[in-house]
Amino acid sequence: MSLFKDTTILIVTFKSEKIIFKTLKNISKKFKILIAENSNNVILKKKIEKKYLNCKVFNTGKNLGVSKAINFLLKKVNTKYSIFITPDAFPAKDCFDKLYNVAKKINNAAILSPNNKLEKEKKLYGFYNSKEKNINSSNDIINVDWVLGGVMFFNNNHLKKIGYFDENFFLDYEEIDLCLRAKKNFFNVLFCKKIFTYNLKHQSSDQNYFMLKKLRAWHHGWSMHYFYKKHFILKKYLKFPLLILVTTIVKFFYQLTRLDTNKMTIHLFFINGFLNSLLKKKSNFRI
Repeated sequence: MSLFKDTTILIVTFKSEKIIFKTLKNISKKFKILIAENSNNVILKKKIEKKYLNCKVFNTGKNLGVSKAINFLLKKVNTKYSIFITPDAFPAKDCFDKLYNVAKKINNAAILSPNNKLEKEKKLYGFYNSKEKNINSSNDIINVDWVLGGVMFFNNNHLKKIGYFDENFFLDYEEIDLCLRAKKNFFNVLFCKKIFTYNLKHQSSDQNYFMLKKLRAWHHGWSMHYFYKKHFILKKYLKFPLLILVTTIVKFFYQLTRLDTNKMTIHLFFINGFLNSLLKKKSNFRI
């Protein structure tokens, strides 16, 4: 067994031409890399495959979102492990090797995530139903309820039993949903404090920044409602997502008095996404 033979790298791209070559340069060419390009950009596919012979690029033909695109790649994996990274994630040189060693030692771990040097640690993982539990004596590996998805190391056999990603999510909360389902299936979700990556914020796509903010706001609202209705009782739903909705509505009217149209627009997109989810409409907003 070895890291390179046992592990496949998975990347989902969408208008990521400016950053994807930097991403690939940071990954050893000994890995097999599968990329789902959420478009019909054949030129980008040819450029990547010509420069990186270890890469196979699949044009999906349209923007499938995160969950569907990852599932598309996962079903093509024939190694025991896989690592999903976003195009704006730059793992440290020893990151994958260390995650692999932890996964081999803790066979019940379905999902492992490293620490992001560019973010506050406590924002990278959390708990809903359990408390922090140390896995090793040095307290640098903890069993958590969820981790964020800039870099996620998967045990593919466990992932099959969990059922992969919920494809109702287009963007946001999809990795947290997967983590909670892993826990419900009695698998571990591990956050590794001493294993590092450098994940940039919202630089995966070359699209207009304000357009991306609107897209993220809409799907944040939609996914938040869907996620909480799916996993929690009414009391917890009222305590968090409904409170966020009311707060956002108040913020919208406050920005209206200040005539701050940009912030008003972002709040409005969140509200619209939340209400669409509340009305059981699909996560169908696209740019």
